[in-house]
Amino acid sequence: MLPMTRPPVPPPNAAILSARLRARDIDALADFYRSTLGLTVRPGNDGSNSIVVDAGASRLEFTKSTGSGPRPVHHLAFGIPEHMVPEALEWARRRMTILRDARGDEIVHFAGWNAHAFYFMDPEGNILEFIGRHDLPDDAAGPFHPGLIRSLSEVAIAVPDQTGVAAFASALRDTLGLSPYRSVSDDFAAVGDERGLLVLVREGRPWFMAEHVPATVEATEVTIAGPRRGTVQLPGVPISVRCDG
Repeated sequence: MLPMTRPPVPPPNAAILSARLRARDIDALADFYRSTLGLTVRPGNDGSNSIVVDAGASRLEFTKSTGSGPRPVHHLAFGIPEHMVPEALEWARRRMTILRDARGDEIVHFAGWNAHAFYFMDPEGNILEFIGRHDLPDDAAGPFHPGLIRSLSEVAIAVPDQTGVAAFASALRDTLGLSPYRSVSDDFAAVGDERGLLVLVREGRPWFMAEHVPATVEATEVTIAGPRRGTVQLPGVPISVRCDG
């Protein structure tokens, strides 16, 4: 049994409706998200150059990258019922390789966030996470299955040095009304709440659970449901966050 506490659930601040990312091998991703994760995958608006993955209440879209540089690497977390992380891990072990932390553990306990999670990768090297947040009670029962993936819980955005993590977090607060979650530093911040977090990391910062992979600035479009309608677009960079209110 995982240790947990359950304080009152805060009022809604953000929920991730969709994320649009770039990838090299659309076919490999389609097969992984359909066959391995068991999610619904359909063609995107760009036909064979994009796919849409239905992840609970969220939509994840990959569009084909034609660049010649290193392939884009992103971090995404999928929210699952908070008490089912061990069951989900057993389910995932039969389908993919689970990443381990520095101590060799598969399940990571985020005490400050009151959550447990585990990590794995898709064929593009994107760092994926199943996370159970104990501040979001969920009475789902029975064995874990893909239909229990609730939504995109986190989308990470690598922020260019010329912008700065703290400045981007301030823009999201001032324009969209998104509150910082816990703390903000020069190289890491999260904004939103347990229902949906934008995780901002400094360009070049190693990804958690994949320390050999530095965060690079990649095209990322996120749409959220939050307190204030608007869009924050980073100048000169294909990164945008839109709030539908």
